[in-house]
Amino acid sequence: MVTRKAGAAIAAGCSVINAPSEDTPLVTLYMAKLGIEAGFPEGLLNVLTCSRDTKPAVGKALCEHPDIAAMSFTGSTAVGKVLIKQCADTVTRVHLELGGNAPLIVFESADIDRALNGTMMAKFRNAGQACNAANRVFVHKSLYSEFVEKLGRKILDLKVGNGMEKRIDVGPLVNIKGSDKVSSIVDNALKTEGIERIGNKNTENTSGLPYYSPTLLSCMIKQMSPYSTRKYSVL
Repeated sequence: MVTRKAGAAIAAGCSVINAPSEDTPLVTLYMAKLGIEAGFPEGLLNVLTCSRDTKPAVGKALCEHPDIAAMSFTGSTAVGKVLIKQCADTVTRVHLELGGNAPLIVFESADIDRALNGTMMAKFRNAGQACNAANRVFVHKSLYSEFVEKLGRKILDLKVGNGMEKRIDVGPLVNIKGSDKVSSIVDNALKTEGIERIGNKNTENTSGLPYYSPTLLSCMIKQMSPYSTRKYSVL
């Protein structure tokens, strides 16, 4: 994502300040390193790291600075609203990609095996931690039972562990907060009668990294939190 945004700005002749998530700064830092190695002039591609506590102040300073021509943000709707307000006084251009609870839809005419393969890719790459990862799957009633059964088998075959090791399909979530969130969503959903779960219980390896086994909840209804909550995980 940062390459897409920064690349377009640099191609248009603009310098860039990247303020990455405090949880995932390494890609942005490495991109800046590659820029230096490629001969980018000093000050063209900048990275501004900060903690979760200082991020609001950093964001405010960037949004309100008169030399900032445009601000681009991908994240929550709540934060996006704040940034729009902070950019208003300087009439800074704003580009936002906010929220999202991406559905995957399987129609009656679908090739079920292709749909299953597409679902596995759309949901479980990077342990579901992508802004466009499928969070909900709507399946036509004529295919529902077969689809759930086959998807459940594929989920149970996934190997969870250190992504640097061979034959591992799903690595850890980004932090303990992430695994606690998905665990809470699943536990609350299972309190409702009729909800079915496929997947193993939460697991953590000896190094204490936040693993959560891929999980499928079926028979959901829209009034339940997993239906409307952005999960950013393997659920």
